[in-house]
Amino acid sequence: MKRLSRYSLRVRARFFLLLAVMVPVILAVGLAGSNGLNHMRAAGDLIYRDSLRTAYIDADLLALLSDAHKSAIAALLAREPAKAQGALNELVRVIAPRVEVAIEAAKRVHEDDPAVLQNDIATAGERWADFREMMAQGELQPSVNSGTTVARITELFEQASDSVESVSVHEREQALQAQRAARVAYRSSLTGIIVFTLMTLLLGIGVVLWLVRSVVPRTRRYSSFALRVAEGDLTARLDAEGSDEIADLGRTLDTMARRRHEDHVYEESQLEFGKAMMVAADEDEAHALLQHHLERSIEGASALVLNRNNSADRLEAVTVVPDLPSLREALQDAEPRSCLAVRLAQLHRREPNDEPLLACGICSSCPSASTCTPLLVGGEVIGSVLVTRVEPLDPGHERRVQESVLQAAPVLANLRTLAIAEMRASTDALTGLPNRRAVEDTLKRMSALAARNYEPLALLMFDLDHFKQVNDQHGHARGDEVLAAVGATITSTLRASDFAGRSGGEEFVVALPGTDLEGAMIYGEKLRSAIERTFVSGLDRTITASIGLAILGRHAVDVQGLERAADRALYVAKSNGRNRLAVAVEPDEASPNPPTVEEARPT
Repeated sequence: MKRLSRYSLRVRARFFLLLAVMVPVILAVGLAGSNGLNHMRAAGDLIYRDSLRTAYIDADLLALLSDAHKSAIAALLAREPAKAQGALNELVRVIAPRVEVAIEAAKRVHEDDPAVLQNDIATAGERWADFREMMAQGELQPSVNSGTTVARITELFEQASDSVESVSVHEREQALQAQRAARVAYRSSLTGIIVFTLMTLLLGIGVVLWLVRSVVPRTRRYSSFALRVAEGDLTARLDAEGSDEIADLGRTLDTMARRRHEDHVYEESQLEFGKAMMVAADEDEAHALLQHHLERSIEGASALVLNRNNSADRLEAVTVVPDLPSLREALQDAEPRSCLAVRLAQLHRREPNDEPLLACGICSSCPSASTCTPLLVGGEVIGSVLVTRVEPLDPGHERRVQESVLQAAPVLANLRTLAIAEMRASTDALTGLPNRRAVEDTLKRMSALAARNYEPLALLMFDLDHFKQVNDQHGHARGDEVLAAVGATITSTLRASDFAGRSGGEEFVVALPGTDLEGAMIYGEKLRSAIERTFVSGLDRTITASIGLAILGRHAVDVQGLERAADRALYVAKSNGRNRLAVAVEPDEASPNPPTVEEARPT
């Protein structure tokens, strides 16, 4: 089929071919018919002219011979000499010259005819010559022998008339033959016209069938395909055959269907991405979704989401960084202006061999082609998305990146705003530590995790000693400075997995996951010592804290019991002189007057 399609004709060429075949055939039919009809017309004209002329001359000769015969008989049989002489004079002076002229005319008109006809005319002339001789000898004068003369004259005229009549009969036969020939020519022409007409008709039918067979089935198939696509079947495909305009139409329809399918798949994936972004729990999940969506949609691409932090002085990678040492190095301590997409607030493309006048501090470290798109929200750049690929992105891929970034930017901005609001709602503004509500939620979560993993959880509860005196003697402003300084001290002592918060007033808590009693006591003493060393300008006294310690699983089985045990230990530490750490007593050590804590005194 493919080999045949190489030699298939365009639709326009097919119709021109039809014209090229049909026109000569039709012209041939017309020419054949015209020749036949012309031949018939010429034969008819010839028959008509010859017959008319001959019939006229022969009829005139016969009439003159008859007149001469009558005049001769009248002269012979007249009773009165005057009448006889009058008839004879008319014959000699009028009729005889006319007869001779008619005989000469007959000879001329039949000079191309067969010899038989010429002989008949000659016989008529001879009989007339015999009659002229009789007339010259005076045999037409009335006499007793008039009867014999009449018989002889009558015989001469009959022979002459018979000769002329014979010629007329022959002419009629010749006319009949010419008529037959004309009819044969007519039938031949008619047969030729019919044959050529039938050939033309058959050829026309064949060409039409060829056109129908080559055009109509494909047109119907293409129409059915277009209907399927219009009804939503975008997976339908059309294998267009041939190289004519209809095949071009089929390939165009197939291309349109493929593009509609690609657009549909594109729109579906973008819709899926948009829905996923709308239900993202936080910025981290949204960043990961954006990265995964781009890498899934663009084959061979790596995506990296860069975030401009709240203070707007750092540009940080918030998704997994590709294993490119040069890129990792470029991202260390990167500023927003390091990225041209962020700096110019517009898309930035780069290919490996580019040497721009102003190079990007991030993209220039990539060995492959890159496209960086800023995350714009309300005219403010909150970050960028860097996509790297061995081959540069084509327009379709760039469209994917830009639309995905447009969808993601407002979601990321909202999640950031929400995170900031939640952080502010759960953060103590004075110390920067989580507030009481955050403390309660975090302790519940950490205790549940510790119980599930069968790990210890140490809880330290403490407050500042004689903090009311600081407020009374130095004012609340100084007291706030003390709380802020203690909050900074606590934060400096924490590990990444630890948690600290302000539970209210001058009271604080620290939770140490995976820490046993010995480790918690060491940390507690470290914390107490660090607080004791805290300096606040304008304060003429040492800041100290009393600490109560309890271990989940050892001193309590749930978070409520853990808090109560640590609180009782804190009370004991205060009762025993403050500025010390007290540890809760295990339940099986109870007695009628049991000690409630073990003390760790400062050294």
